[in-house]
Amino acid sequence: PGETFSFNEVVGPRTKEKGYQKAIVFEKGEKKMDYGGGVCQVSSTIYIAALKTNLEIVERHEHELPVDYAAKGMDASVSYGGYDLKIKNTLGYPIKFEVVKGTNEIFVDIVQK
Repeated sequence: PGETFSFNEVVGPRTKEKGYQKAIVFEKGEKKMDYGGGVCQVSSTIYIAALKTNLEIVERHEHELPVDYAAKGMDASVSYGGYDLKIKNTLGYPIKFEVVKGTNEIFVDIVQK
C-alpha cells in the first residue's frame, strides 16, 4: 500500500538483446519500426484495469496517433527513458498485476498479493 508502480522500471529497456522484436512505434507523430513496438498495448491494458480498480494514476501519456486496441483517451503510451505509466496503490493491502496474453488479446487482473 502507498507504493507506486512504474511500468518502465518493471519492464526495463526494450532491446534486441532482451528478446524484443521490431514492430510499429510512434515517434514525433510518425509510425516507424523499432524494438519493443506493441508494448503499449500492455501498458494501456494495465492502465484500464487500474482505472477500474480506482487506483491513483500518477503518470500517463496518450499516444500522438490513434491506436486500434484502446478507445481514445484510454491508452497509455510508454517509452523507456521517456513516457512512463505510474500507478499508486491506494488500497489498504499489497497488490500485483497479473498479465496474461491470449491469442489476440491481453488480460490484466489486479489481485491482492
